[in-house]
Amino acid sequence: MGQYKTHTARAERIVFGNLRAYFQESWAELRKVSWPDRQTVVNLTLIVIGVSVAVGAYIAILDQVMHFALSQVFQ
Repeated sequence: MGQYKTHTARAERIVFGNLRAYFQESWAELRKVSWPDRQTVVNLTLIVIGVSVAVGAYIAILDQVMHFALSQVFQ
């Protein structure tokens, strides 16, 4: 029974050691990242919103056209 506890404690140290190493390495990689400045973030956000609105409008128009066409066919 004592051997089981030792094995478990050892396994915990290994798991938590690996977890700690993972977070340390992740933090080190995040420090290497070149983050965009505020203006770049704003510009890219506006582009994403604009493209999303354009695609949404395209799909809405296409839906209305298909609805009209199919309602004419199945009258």
